Amino acid sequence: MAAVTTRKRAAPEGALFPEAAGKKRARFQFGSIYNYEKLEVLGSGSYGTVVKARDLRTGETVAVKWIRRGGDGATDLRAVHREASCLAACGGHPSVVQIRDVAADEATGDVFIVMEFVGSSLHRLVARARPSGFSEAQARGCMRQLLRGAERMHGAGVVHRDIKPDNILVGEDGAFKICDLGMAAPVNPVGVPYEEDRVCTLWYARRSW
Repeated sequence: MAAVTTRKRAAPEGALFPEAAGKKRARFQFGSIYNYEKLEVLGSGSYGTVVKARDLRTGETVAVKWIRRGGDGATDLRAVHREASCLAACGGHPSVVQIRDVAADEATGDVFIVMEFVGSSLHRLVARARPSGFSEAQARGCMRQLLRGAERMHGAGVVHRDIKPDNILVGEDGAFKICDLGMAAPVNPVGVPYEEDRVCTLWYARRSW
């Protein structure tokens, strides 16, 4: 597993979210991707590819996200660290996907984020529920879990910035988990993300954008 150290930052006077500004930020030492056996590709997007894999040390089934290289052929280590740090900051909450490791391929320099494996997504669940859709009780149960997950993220000083059905996983036990923090960002001491760009999936953006 990746070794993790933390650094705590002080909350300045007048901070809107002093409890978030004082949170510890994780620092990682990369493990080896050769500790994992690839099973199947789960999906691919602009930021990388996610595969289902097996941890050869423990036998656990995990999801491994390969971070796509930039136009210059280099991996954006800052983006990797940001996503892994945001996941680690929310560690332990049942409504946020859990990080297991940060790994690298010593031969190629590729970098990977290893997370718990969760079988399905809200997008698939909604598609299967058509045409009747969710019952009110099901919708309430889903939203209750997601709001608790978002509350944990915001309390940890993390803003997701791309909540949508594809980025919500659903376990066999019915647990909903927020995932894919590739666009997430920590908030600065005045309560807004460090990155100024407005990022999200177009179809889920508010109208004023």
